[in-house]
Amino acid sequence: MEKRDNLSVRRLLKQEIPAAMYLYSQFRRDGAWAAACLDLVFEEGEVWGGFLQERLAVCGALCPADADNSQSRALHAADPDASWQILPLAALDAAAVAPFLRMLCARCTQLDPQAPWTAAVPVKTGECLLPGYLDAGFSIRLVRPLDHLRPHYLLKKREDRPVRCELCSFPVRDTYAVSRALEEGFSGDRIFWQQDVRWLELCRALDEN
Repeated sequence: MEKRDNLSVRRLLKQEIPAAMYLYSQFRRDGAWAAACLDLVFEEGEVWGGFLQERLAVCGALCPADADNSQSRALHAADPDASWQILPLAALDAAAVAPFLRMLCARCTQLDPQAPWTAAVPVKTGECLLPGYLDAGFSIRLVRPLDHLRPHYLLKKREDRPVRCELCSFPVRDTYAVSRALEEGFSGDRIFWQQDVRWLELCRALDEN
């Protein structure tokens, strides 16, 4: 077990999977995939949990890209270049997301230092989780449907911003505008508040010519 920011993180045991499924069930349709395939995910990859005062506050899973569960297959189809996948998290405490993800990223690096990985966040219920992903070093690249055709943000390890770049910002809840900007080559890497609304700042490299 490893502690980060008062969060104790460790791999879950087989008998703890029902508790993880219950946590996912709190997210209704966006968490429904866990009831169908989290047992298989446990066999194919690694299911991790983050505990606050011995209470499961966040859970997620790492899977190799060739895993055969429905969520992994959908994520591989959306991002075939990734070798490892961080499947969508279930988190009751948004503050636990960043330290939990840092631990999962460290585990990915331990498994294969050179392998690229990808992560997914449901668009419908993931707005409050996105700041944790960005704080952990991710950037938002695309929106794609995953299992049961639920739209998800796809995220990758953040790279340094180019010296010359174009910036734009949209409210996070304006998912149409955000999705359109991502399709045009922007990536989202900063969230800020303006008049009680959460905004996403996106950037795109400018042509050097």
